[in-house]
Amino acid sequence: MLSDAPGGPSARIDPDPTSSPGSFVAPSSTTEDLAGAGSSASLGSAGSGGSADPVAQQDAGSSAHTPATPPRTRLQTGKPHTVNETLADPIWKKAMDEEVHALHKNNTWHLIPSHPGKSMIDCKWVFGVKRRSDGTIERYKARLFAKGFKQREYATDLLSKAGLQGCKPSSTPLSSSEKLSLVEGQPLNQEDGTRYRSLVGALQYLTLSRPDISFASEKASWNYAGIFKLSNIKRKKREPIPSSALDGDDDMDSDSSSDEDDEEINEDAEPILHLQKVAHEGSINRIRSMNQKPEICATWGDTGHVQVWDFSSFIASLEDPGTVTHKDNGIIHNHVPLKVFSGHKDEGYAIDWSPNVTGRLVSGDCNKCIHLWEPTSSDWSVDAKPFVGHSASVEDLQWNPTEENMFASCSVDGTIAIWDIRIGRNPCYAPVKVHNSDVNVISWNSLAGSLIASGCDDGSISVHDIRAIESGEPGKSLVAHFAYHKHPITSVEWSPYEASTLAVSSADNQLTIWDLSLERDAEEEAEFKAKMKEQANAPRDLPPQLLFVHQGQKDLKELHWHPQIPGMIISTAADGFNVLMPSNIDATIPSAGASIPMRM
Repeated sequence: MLSDAPGGPSARIDPDPTSSPGSFVAPSSTTEDLAGAGSSASLGSAGSGGSADPVAQQDAGSSAHTPATPPRTRLQTGKPHTVNETLADPIWKKAMDEEVHALHKNNTWHLIPSHPGKSMIDCKWVFGVKRRSDGTIERYKARLFAKGFKQREYATDLLSKAGLQGCKPSSTPLSSSEKLSLVEGQPLNQEDGTRYRSLVGALQYLTLSRPDISFASEKASWNYAGIFKLSNIKRKKREPIPSSALDGDDDMDSDSSSDEDDEEINEDAEPILHLQKVAHEGSINRIRSMNQKPEICATWGDTGHVQVWDFSSFIASLEDPGTVTHKDNGIIHNHVPLKVFSGHKDEGYAIDWSPNVTGRLVSGDCNKCIHLWEPTSSDWSVDAKPFVGHSASVEDLQWNPTEENMFASCSVDGTIAIWDIRIGRNPCYAPVKVHNSDVNVISWNSLAGSLIASGCDDGSISVHDIRAIESGEPGKSLVAHFAYHKHPITSVEWSPYEASTLAVSSADNQLTIWDLSLERDAEEEAEFKAKMKEQANAPRDLPPQLLFVHQGQKDLKELHWHPQIPGMIISTAADGFNVLMPSNIDATIPSAGASIPMRM
């Protein structure tokens, strides 16, 4: 409540919010001074203090010998001294009106009429002038604060609760010389971590001049690695060929009936996402799990650090449905990584685990450097001397699926390079130009070990045979090139079951599947066209190798084939995950004696 209380003009707060709203009535007849301290002025009793503003002091001192300066002239160079000055000047009155309006609009205070016998809290007006770099006035500021709440008492209470009374003072809530890190220094236990977060938040509140309208714009703890499990997945019914076009086809009718039965059985089933979140320092550019031990993961952060984690405890909790509830999905757990490497000079995206040597890893950064990680008995040894051969940022890395000492890299310089860790820190052969723009991603075929697929920033994809590169004829290495996508390629991956099948995702919000073994068959197309009775006509410029197009996701980032279910793909995008099994992709489970590749 703000009112003209008996005994002198004063702004007050009525703690009773049940009364009806009223209006603020500012006194206009009093000549009491606005007492200032430093750059502030308060509405108080007569003789409560003078102004500490040099400009204001000069004006006040000269007023006894010269005619009184009109309020508008005085306020052009200083802050108000009296209520008359404040309310008589339209500029300051407007600033006060805006402040009261903002407090009312934001529901910070409720302005209500005064009630006899009610306890009220005194308030204080604080005025300021914000100037531009050239000294001109940008705007006039008026702030209304409640009196009686001192920062010193609040800060002393905080220090006492935290046991920090004997600590040295700092000009900021947190020492500017200390480096806060999730992975360095003495880790906090659960109790200390809760106390620390509470103290940091309280100190932030202490330094805010307007806590009523402030909010946190970013917190490092909001970054996390997610370990999730999808359950209760059902098949969505799709009818690629209209039933009306297949009159008399009894087999199709039988299949459709079976599909309808399945749909009726599962129509109430909804997919469930079980999620465990692990706090991560900085945003995650890319994450990869070890082939031999999927619970071991490596993350590339925008902090320039590569971290290795053991998520076995979180995976185990997901296996027991009773230990993770829907509410747990929002909890971010603190977890100490197994290894943190800060030897990269810049952030990066390229990272890959070896499928042949357990624990072997390579990581590449935007500063053209690649580092090799070799596992030890309890840690990793990272060679400080990097592999260097590209002229621009290294975007992706892939180990040879059969040769344990060789890996490939791609770069913004448009090239692919082949490396052998046994022969030094330079590429085995001169980097091969495979695209005219940035090469974003590559995939080394695990079934046809001589083929490498690449995805470019211009939306094109290429397949190269490294045998031509090894024989000194890089110009003959191109096997296939497709320019179907119109936006940058974000992910490519060969099928672990079909040597000729490749999946691609793009920033044009399309996921495509290609089969390099296919060729256009005019007779088959004519037969299908007749069967469809002209209800479907494929575009003439559509590549015959294009098997399937999946749409509906926004900002597709990555895809992976399922390592145990042939034909199943999971894709991730800005709006969520999709799990799909294209109807025209072979989904036959390999025989018991067949080798099942586990590369992810």
